[in-house]
Amino acid sequence: MNCKRILKSVSLLAVLLLLTGCFASLDTLKYWNGAGNNDVVQTYPCEIEVIKIKEAVMFDYDSNVITEAGDQILDKVAAILKDNPEMKVYLTGYASVEGSEIYNQGLSQRRVDAVKVTLMDKGITADRMTTEARGETDLFGELLENNRRVMVLSLE
Repeated sequence: MNCKRILKSVSLLAVLLLLTGCFASLDTLKYWNGAGNNDVVQTYPCEIEVIKIKEAVMFDYDSNVITEAGDQILDKVAAILKDNPEMKVYLTGYASVEGSEIYNQGLSQRRVDAVKVTLMDKGITADRMTTEARGETDLFGELLENNRRVMVLSLE
């Protein structure tokens, strides 16, 4: 058996396990022994279920009213949160560069508050949500409408 190949395989598996968040046990490791066979080292199975939320609720110009499409997104988010009672979300509100910086800061706050209230109306408690209004910072591309949004991200 080639020790360098085994060490490489084990190192690669360790990196993969770190990336997937599986620290408690190893899955099946296959490595090439150089003789044309596949040797298998097997330990305990590692079951990983990672649920992440990354959604954008979009808004019309100068509006903090949740659209029908936005409400549908928040229905999905609420369903995931109800199925995963330990999960929390981070809500970040944005605005385009139209208007003054102070106005857009307030608009992004009203947008993030609208998303939070809508999720609360759907049965999600306020303590599971962290909010931040970013105004016209962290713009997403040059299209103004892409920046009229609230990002909903799951926290781990």
